[in-house]
Amino acid sequence: MKRLLPRLFALALLFCLPAGRARSEEAVAPLPIRPLPVASTRPLAAGPQRFVDAAKGDDANEGTAAKPWRTLGFAATRLTPGDTLLLRGGIYREHPVITCAGTLEKPIIIRAQPGELVILDGGIAEFYDSPQTAWEPFPGGAEGEYRSTHTYPKKKSDESAADNEAETTLLGNFADSMVPLQGCHAMGDLRSSNPFWFGTGEKMDASKTIYCGPSICFDDATQRIHARFAHTDLFGLGADNYRGETDPRKLRLVIATLEAGPVLKLRGARCLRLQDVVVRGARDATLVVEDCRSIALEGVTAYGGAAAIRVQGTRGLRMAGCALRGIAAPWTFRSSLKYRSIEARIFAASSWTPLGRDNEDFEIANCEFTDSVDGVFIGSVRGVNFHHNLLENISDDGIFLTSGTAPDGTTHGGDVHLWQNRIARCLTVFSFGVGHGRQKMLATGRQTGAGIWAHNNVFDERRWVAYFQPHSAGEPQDLTFKGRMCGDHGSPAWEPLFFYNNTILEGAAPFRAAYLDGLGHAISPGAPRRLFNNIVALAVGVPGTVFQENAPDLIADGDLHWGHAPGVELSADDFLKKVRGSKSAQLSVKQYTPGWGAHDQYADPRFVKYDPNPDGAVDLRLQKESPAIGAGVSVPAEWPAPLAGAKGRDLGAIPAGVEPWRVGVGGRLDVSGQPQPPLPELAHLSLKLPDPGPAPDAKAKPAAVVEGYPAFDAPLLRFALRKAGATVEHFDKQWLDTTRLGEFSVVAYAGSLARAKAPVTKFTAADLPRVRAFLEHGGTMVLLRGTTEMFGSPEGEAFLNEIGGGGPRAKTAPPAQLLLPKHPWIAHLDPAAEHPWIAAGQPLRAGKGERILGTPEGLTTLCRIPVGQGALVYLGWEIAASIPGGRKASTPEMERVYEEQYRILENAVTSSLHQSPP
Repeated sequence: MKRLLPRLFALALLFCLPAGRARSEEAVAPLPIRPLPVASTRPLAAGPQRFVDAAKGDDANEGTAAKPWRTLGFAATRLTPGDTLLLRGGIYREHPVITCAGTLEKPIIIRAQPGELVILDGGIAEFYDSPQTAWEPFPGGAEGEYRSTHTYPKKKSDESAADNEAETTLLGNFADSMVPLQGCHAMGDLRSSNPFWFGTGEKMDASKTIYCGPSICFDDATQRIHARFAHTDLFGLGADNYRGETDPRKLRLVIATLEAGPVLKLRGARCLRLQDVVVRGARDATLVVEDCRSIALEGVTAYGGAAAIRVQGTRGLRMAGCALRGIAAPWTFRSSLKYRSIEARIFAASSWTPLGRDNEDFEIANCEFTDSVDGVFIGSVRGVNFHHNLLENISDDGIFLTSGTAPDGTTHGGDVHLWQNRIARCLTVFSFGVGHGRQKMLATGRQTGAGIWAHNNVFDERRWVAYFQPHSAGEPQDLTFKGRMCGDHGSPAWEPLFFYNNTILEGAAPFRAAYLDGLGHAISPGAPRRLFNNIVALAVGVPGTVFQENAPDLIADGDLHWGHAPGVELSADDFLKKVRGSKSAQLSVKQYTPGWGAHDQYADPRFVKYDPNPDGAVDLRLQKESPAIGAGVSVPAEWPAPLAGAKGRDLGAIPAGVEPWRVGVGGRLDVSGQPQPPLPELAHLSLKLPDPGPAPDAKAKPAAVVEGYPAFDAPLLRFALRKAGATVEHFDKQWLDTTRLGEFSVVAYAGSLARAKAPVTKFTAADLPRVRAFLEHGGTMVLLRGTTEMFGSPEGEAFLNEIGGGGPRAKTAPPAQLLLPKHPWIAHLDPAAEHPWIAAGQPLRAGKGERILGTPEGLTTLCRIPVGQGALVYLGWEIAASIPGGRKASTPEMERVYEEQYRILENAVTSSLHQSPP
């Protein structure tokens, strides 16, 4: 009890301490950097109640209060529309997949029992339950190094044909505070005494080592987990240095493996509310929402992994009062995670390339997204309302907004609305990029999404961003790197952006003196940008005055600029002459009659309270004499402006006479960042579920994609199948047992399983009758280039020769010829044009069926061979080889050549799904 009292007292002081502060006077675990979850008192909904108790339940019970079930996974299979499943307090160590479906009128609710704290934990139990026996000193390592007393066998990495030695397979947290641990690529970093960063070209060099704070690492040779919790000592971190306990036997830890996967997955669920649970302990994404409809996450706390929450293929997601925490500790830098651990996101609802799992119709309110490399990825989501949220301490991309081009040439994302949020301490608040994806090249420029509307937000960039560690002891260690409002990866086309009535507090002068902290630059053809009625106040330097040249589709006016730095002498006239005097600004009258900046001001906005210092308190309401009151220009009436109570055309986020609104969980902060007493109505916030649409066909069989290596066409296959309405099961570098073929309507193979080192790579004599039965009973097997090797045995070659009427394949390339130019799969091709890509494939020798591309003599690169009620489909060239590069120059003609090939794949897949009987 004597040891417990100081800990309880310290936790009671949590809300009084600055974020990231750890006690230095005694060696204990660090204090929390964010509020820890507490038991909710959310009122119960009406309707039948079922119960789960991880400690006292039994899945053989009836699920009543007196006889509860034991596991969430089992209980979820027993729920019917209108049921509420109450989880009794405690830790649940399982990885359930929830598939239940309610209705709009009778949703299913899975929630914590009122007043009890429920934790779904994917971590290894002994590191939490019995740390004193889970670790032992490791004499062969560095000072203070320990290793697990048990081994944890794991599979080899499937990242490539070769073992990936630089892979972080573990992540973890101090359990009492949930402050993250560093998951190391290699043991060298865990054992290093070097706290300084090395050259940029060596950022992922395993021969270079750097200690990044309390660390864990998996030893592939011994299959044990190692830990070292040495203190950090960077001058610039100050009280954010680690000064806690160095012996893991004295600490409860949450440590999770990559193999364990997500802690909780919602797959195909409909009309479901998940309320007031904690989800933690993942190296993968912690909570996954996959192919769902009308889902509400309310009061959920999720501690990341690779992501705290990952969403795919979901329509109608509602999030309210959720706290999503990343893997950055107070002493962690972007470089520590991005190059020496994993580049985690907090909320991942977009990938570089849309893959047919399009997300749509999200509302996210009073949530928190904190402490990670990357923040909120929503660029490829169609229709987002993101409001009253806190986004803070993101050392790379804050909100990723690019809507990439899908394999079929369309863009899905956009119509994103960001309003009344507080966004602070981000390296790049608005981020754009294509990565390994692409933006289609049109005659008018690169294709973008439906646009972003951002208004009445506060962007506070005064505090330093944890970018790179200092390079040496002789280099200044004061951490002064500040973030920026916007930036990109690889110069993509930024999305259309309508940015108005926002307040920006910037800690440094903008890059290249760009107008409105960079928003006056990087404007692409076909992507309009409008900048109206904003306030930007700089703590250091002079606000930007430079616009992009060459008359972009930009209108900027009514903005107020202010530089607070002492010793900077700049008159309003001089500043505004720079804004209005450039050639681009003078030419802007052709598009916008008053001209850019015609109503701009350079003046003190006269906030109620303003402190340029990074940790200084501010109150961003306008004083009565503020020049921002009534000084705005008109914005189009159709633009959204849901801020109630606003009068006149005031500048900035908070109009005169409007009280600052609350942001974050329970409204614990006002939009200026000042702590406030929580509001019950926000603590129990619940959002209306949207209509889920028609229920899926319960009799429809899914499709399967078996992916070898390399398999560049596999994402195209998955996209085409999902676009056609199929549920897709993905077998990545795995063999699909032929006993399961009958579970699927279409089974497609892409890439070499032999090169992927799959455990099985060829059909055996015992497999072939099952393959025949699958086809004859209505299944479709799709073979892409290189996959006929699965029939490489003598029995397999004979089988393929029998059903196809020819040998397994020929080595000579066929001439470019359309054998069936009117076939519906290729009817879009011009028969008079040349199509050189036809000759680039590996032909199959076939004398039966529909030979669509190839030679009259029997060589084909596109065919459909009927087998009973089903068919074998062969596409013998690599379609992905023609995809225009994401960051490389492309032309509309290149896009056309690629899309005419993709359309063949889509036609083949769609007809296969529709023709396959149930």
